[in-house]
Amino acid sequence: MAVFSFTAAGSLGMSTTSYGAMQTKVARIVGAQDNPSKVGAGDAIRDALTRMNEYTWEYLNVSGDDITVVAGTSRYDLPVPFKKPVSLRFTTNERELKYVRRADYNSTYRNQSGLPAHYYTLFNHRQTAEVELLGPPQSADTMEIRYTRPVLLPNANSELLDMLEWHGRFVKLDAQVQVAMERGLDLGLIDRLKVDREDALRGIIADDRDPGVAADEGLKPFAVHGDRGFPEDHPYHAIMDGE
Repeated sequence: MAVFSFTAAGSLGMSTTSYGAMQTKVARIVGAQDNPSKVGAGDAIRDALTRMNEYTWEYLNVSGDDITVVAGTSRYDLPVPFKKPVSLRFTTNERELKYVRRADYNSTYRNQSGLPAHYYTLFNHRQTAEVELLGPPQSADTMEIRYTRPVLLPNANSELLDMLEWHGRFVKLDAQVQVAMERGLDLGLIDRLKVDREDALRGIIADDRDPGVAADEGLKPFAVHGDRGFPEDHPYHAIMDGE
């Protein structure tokens, strides 16, 4: 996996395409490549990247620095930027922690004193992120954390976009749809752009979800990989029935 580093503006640059270069590509749809700011190409690109954050991307799964756990202390800061947890684990006995909503935990456990810290919940994790261990840890430990971070939005034109290179087709098309609609271009053209945009989005979703040939399907729950994981009209049933 490539090694990425933060730029001065705080964005992670994975693509080789800069924010400014993408604005030029987007603005070509209305012949404004020489002045993309005039047609709001930059805002449209940021909106396209924001749309990507409506999804949780496996390619953005990262490991944070280990968290030192203190006996009796429940709440700890999470890495920033943070979107969703993948796993939290105590290194002692490699004990995995399970996520629970605080309201569900409170309604189940009336007396929480002395409970082992097998669960955790999150506070304000889309902004200032904290994790709370339920109940308080009884001894010092180290907690390993893996999580998904959001796509970061660019500010300076020189920043490299925070996306994989082949995601650029979707970002460009989504931004062009916005610009074309705002500039009142032909509806037929806009419809074709929308079709291409959704095709590009499906492609990057499929690629992100594809684990590759080394995946062990046996580790998935039966409801996911077995008979019940397929609709009635799926070819799986015909194959299994020998038709």
